[in-house]
Amino acid sequence: MIAQFNCRSNTREAEKSVVTMMKDALGLDSSGRRKLGGGFLSIEMSMKEDSPRHVRRPFEEDLLRAVVCPHCGLDHAVFGLAIWCADCGVDIFMEHVKAEYDVVRSMLTDIERRRSDLGPRIAARDIENCLEDVVSIFEAVLKVMLSRHLRTAGESEENIHALFKDRIRNGFQNPKRAMEIIKKRTQRELFDGIPAEDVQQLNVTFDKRHPITHNLGIIDRKYLENAYAAEREGREIRVTEEEIEIAISVSFNALSSLHLRLFQETP
Repeated sequence: MIAQFNCRSNTREAEKSVVTMMKDALGLDSSGRRKLGGGFLSIEMSMKEDSPRHVRRPFEEDLLRAVVCPHCGLDHAVFGLAIWCADCGVDIFMEHVKAEYDVVRSMLTDIERRRSDLGPRIAARDIENCLEDVVSIFEAVLKVMLSRHLRTAGESEENIHALFKDRIRNGFQNPKRAMEIIKKRTQRELFDGIPAEDVQQLNVTFDKRHPITHNLGIIDRKYLENAYAAEREGREIRVTEEEIEIAISVSFNALSSLHLRLFQETP
C-alpha cells in the first residue's frame, strides 16, 4: 500500500507536468485560454483540467510498529508483533510488547494536560481507554505466545484455531482465567514469582474493564459479582493513572517471565 501511495503520488505529479507542457506548447494563458485572430473572424481555444486526484495516505503507515533490536541495533518497523529480528535473527518479541506498553505510558503522561485543556470527563475517558489498551495487549500477547508454544509442540493450525474459538475465546482478558489456561496448556505458572497481592490488584483493575466497555462505565450486577471491593450498582467506576501503571508493570513482568520460560530457557 505504501508503494501504491508513492506510485499514485508520482502519477499525479506527472499529469500536472504534462498539462503544463501542453499549455506552453499551445500558448495558453494562466486560465487555459488563447484567442486567435480578431475582428469578424476569431478562434478561441480553451483547455479544461480535470480535478487533481486525491491521494490518501495509506492507513498502514499509522499501524507500523517501530522497534530497535537490542542485540544488533537494527531500527525497523513491522505490522503486528514480530518475533525475530530481521537482521540478526534473535527473538525480540518482548521488545515489541514493551513498545506497546510504552505507548500507553505516553498516553498517561498527557492526561494532566488534557484534563486542564478539555476537562475532567475527557481525562477520565482517556484513562479508561488506557485500561482497555492494557487488557488488549495482555490478551493479544498471550494468544501469540500460546499459539507459538502449541505450534512448536506439533499442534496443527486447525486445532489451535479451534482451541481459541471454542475453548479459550476471551479468557485471556481475565488474569485468573488466563492463569488457569496457561497452566493447563503449557504446565507453567503465568504469575510465577509475582506477589499474590499484585496479582489480585491486577484482577481488580482488569475487572473494571467490563462496565467501561459494556455499560458506559456504570457499575452493574455482573461487575459486582466479580468485584473485590464494596461498590454500589449504578455508580460510575473509577480508574486512576496509578492503577494503570501498576497493571502495566505486573502484566509486563508476568509476560516477560513466561516468555523466558517458554522460549528462551535451555531444556
